[in-house]
Amino acid sequence: MNKETFANNWENVVAEKRNELVFENKNKLYGAYYLRVNHNKNLGLGLLIASSFFIILVGTPLIVNLINSSSDDANEILTVTTVDLMAPPPIDEKEPEPAPPPPPPPLIKTIKFTPPVVKDEEILEEEEEIPIQEDEDLTQIAAVTNDVEGDDDDFSLLDEYGDGVVEQEDNTIHMFVGEMPKFPGGDEALLSYIQRNTEYPAIAYDSGIEGTCYLYFVVEKDGTIGEVTVVKGVPGCKKCDENSVRVIKSLPKFTPGKNNGTPVRVRYSSRVKFELR
Repeated sequence: MNKETFANNWENVVAEKRNELVFENKNKLYGAYYLRVNHNKNLGLGLLIASSFFIILVGTPLIVNLINSSSDDANEILTVTTVDLMAPPPIDEKEPEPAPPPPPPPLIKTIKFTPPVVKDEEILEEEEEIPIQEDEDLTQIAAVTNDVEGDDDDFSLLDEYGDGVVEQEDNTIHMFVGEMPKFPGGDEALLSYIQRNTEYPAIAYDSGIEGTCYLYFVVEKDGTIGEVTVVKGVPGCKKCDENSVRVIKSLPKFTPGKNNGTPVRVRYSSRVKFELR
């Protein structure tokens, strides 16, 4: 009894007799029948193409390297150069000549110093005649004597009530002085006053606006609050800035700042916070 090959075995889904039986009285133009009949042919063709591609992919670099190496060996030319070595020069057994002496330093023009001679003779100095002040109201004391007559109006520079020195009032606004202005109770009391007297604008509270207003203000010589300037306001809230200026202007008197014991105007910085709680 002959054994059936695997290609014609019933267990093989692409066996010819199985395909004929399965697709008997059916449309053999259906794609499944075509795939089963040509399965072995397509499988062999695919293996052949894949093997060829693999061989080409692996073998091409090897062939290229082999060709390049053979061409390099053929083109390589060995060049031989003959070098004649010369004999070293004879050794000079004579002693080397001494180095020439250094040049003399340049001449400098000098003057002979003659010490002074001390003599015992007395040197009489001419006495300057001291002028007599005849009129006390018209003559002034100076380093030299001047015979030019003056005018009574020359004394108009003197102040009739004092020594003639008129002090000019210092209105400069200082940033730093020897004694800085002080708020009654210190900085903590200042912050507490600002917090207690700050009113949160209703429009800013309803809109959820928060921020800090930074200000400069001038503490005058008597401790009162002078000019108030907004350096950086609360974004989007003009009312917050206006309220901050109002609080600063309502501050009580400071102890004024001083320079060398003299009250001066001092610029002071502060801030007002607006926070939702």
